[in-house]
Amino acid sequence: KNFIEVGAGVSLYDFQNMIKSHYLDFYNILKRYGSVQIRNVGTIAGNIATASPIGDTLPLLLSLDAKVVLQDLNKKTILPLKNFFVSYRKTILEKGEFIESIVIPKPSSNEQLITHKISKRYEDDISAVCMAINIAMNGDQPKSVRIALGGMSGIPQRALQLENALI
Repeated sequence: KNFIEVGAGVSLYDFQNMIKSHYLDFYNILKRYGSVQIRNVGTIAGNIATASPIGDTLPLLLSLDAKVVLQDLNKKTILPLKNFFVSYRKTILEKGEFIESIVIPKPSSNEQLITHKISKRYEDDISAVCMAINIAMNGDQPKSVRIALGGMSGIPQRALQLENALI
């Protein structure tokens, strides 16, 4: 009831059509992610595991406070995505470990995801910068703000100082 769990093998195309009813801006960013042929074979787990600082799904998932479910032969670990990236194209994944699924909280009634992607071409192009803002309001005041950026450093990350300033 409170989250969406997406299996690692779900294509970006199937995911984009499923996420539309929960986060329209996530859907809109995915529509710009490569061609339909690429979205039919690419996966959200693949986009995460490559740890590219310009991976389009990464800032969105970070702003939504998503988690990754990691699996190896002996155990399953649920980890906040913000703790997954170590450095440029490096993750905490160990040998024999893989992403089993991604857990995304469903939005509350007062929450909104706002995204913006800058690229040379509007569609089918790599991001120069991708930003996601997830804001929940309490009346006319922000109750929580999570802002994440891709393309601004070696890893996608949250803008914690900006979040605190806005609160």
